[in-house]
Amino acid sequence: MKRYIPLVFLVLLLVLLSACAGSKKVEQPEAAPLSPKEMMARLEKFAAPGDPHKHLQALVGEWKTSSTFWYDPEKDPEISQGSASHKWILGGRYVEQTYSGSWSGKPYTGKGVIGYDNVLKQYTSTWIDDASTTLMSGSGYFDVEDKELVITATHSCPLKGGMTQSKMSTTIVDNNTHILEMFGEGPTGKMQKFMRIEFTRIK
Repeated sequence: MKRYIPLVFLVLLLVLLSACAGSKKVEQPEAAPLSPKEMMARLEKFAAPGDPHKHLQALVGEWKTSSTFWYDPEKDPEISQGSASHKWILGGRYVEQTYSGSWSGKPYTGKGVIGYDNVLKQYTSTWIDDASTTLMSGSGYFDVEDKELVITATHSCPLKGGMTQSKMSTTIVDNNTHILEMFGEGPTGKMQKFMRIEFTRIK
């Protein structure tokens, strides 16, 4: 038995198709350009340090450090002592880090900067040291509940001959202690912990 489309339904369908075909795209009105005063107000708003920057206060100070490095999973880790100085710079917008210790039996010095980008709404980090020629640059977030700053960084790797990623996790134990752990791609291609530094405030 054949089925026929009711005539009324067919007419309605044709009317709808005709209306869609003849409709024009609604133009969205363009936003009015900002005046110089409005532009300056917006720049000042996003340039000002805010509540996210306050989470970095616990990192500021003078520290003694105990570092543990894992080079070979089958061997005991290397443990060394060092010191660090973290201070606010540029009007409380960034924390500048200076670290001195040893790495692989040799003196090691590194410098970093941590901040918060009000536009991108994420924490940012850079790091340089005298054990490489790469600038490590990353971004991430702060977990308020766990008091943990998590940064994922991209940098070159001399072993791979190209780019790789590392993850840094800084856990604020209390105002006098925080712990930095670094994870990277191991020989098997999986992420593994390479470094742990415990910072104890010098009172």
